[in-house]
Amino acid sequence: MNTTGEVWSSELREQTRKAVEDFDFAFLGDSVAFKNVDGRFGAITVSDLLGEQFKLTVRRSGDIETFADAQQLIDAGWAID
Repeated sequence: MNTTGEVWSSELREQTRKAVEDFDFAFLGDSVAFKNVDGRFGAITVSDLLGEQFKLTVRRSGDIETFADAQQLIDAGWAID
């Protein structure tokens, strides 16, 4: 969960929700890029998104964050980049 209290605009949050739920996203290679309100960047593989698995790899640390659904991903401060 996003503990900073910061959130993206409602437009970006809705764009993110639609992108991951409707598979309407642009990707480079085999993953979709995301950004977090705290300044981190990450990616979810296209195959995970198509399988409705929200397993995001944070770019710099390599940490993996797993979310139950698109709403949980968004609530944690992640948005499509």
